[in-house]
Amino acid sequence: SIDILPASPDLVAAGELVWPESQHVMSLVGFRLVFDSASPVVVAPDLSIAVPALETIGLLKMVSFQDRPHERLRDLEDLSHLLQDFLAVEQRFDDDIIAAGVAYEDASAYGFGRALATRVNAGEAAMVRSFLSRLRDENGSDLARMLSVAPLAWNKDPEVALARLSAFERGIESSPNSSATRRGARSSAAEPGRAR
Repeated sequence: SIDILPASPDLVAAGELVWPESQHVMSLVGFRLVFDSASPVVVAPDLSIAVPALETIGLLKMVSFQDRPHERLRDLEDLSHLLQDFLAVEQRFDDDIIAAGVAYEDASAYGFGRALATRVNAGEAAMVRSFLSRLRDENGSDLARMLSVAPLAWNKDPEVALARLSAFERGIESSPNSSATRRGARSSAAEPGRAR
């Protein structure tokens, strides 16, 4: 199925869309990146479509999950797979990843964070921090819900999930743009919730 959203430039700038019938308020945080990060993908000889960068899709999933967390388990599933498989196998041996001392199993999460940090502004970064805080909240159920749909390699182990989240955050902090992301919110190390 295809979802069509009436997200005009004015609505994207306002940061939200109010659906006329339900009056549900949908966050449009990150939507500015949909077209900014898009690349054409040929789907037929005479047809190509603009597809946003994978890290942009990841950001939108973090935002949509926080909009309606009890209805968006699929977002947690997709994000867990991004954390596991964002990078191709050969990319996990890139010089900058090896130099940073990132373990092979954490390389994709690290690469995901690094790529996302090059795109987000302070408001979008705040949404990322909020998402991480939710997953680390010992009194919440979001981490358990993610584990229920996570890749088999995670073995339903919360420590594996937390290691991927830490690698993702480390990738954000390693980016040249990390000063912009830090303006969005305090480091999650200072946030309440689960620490490693």
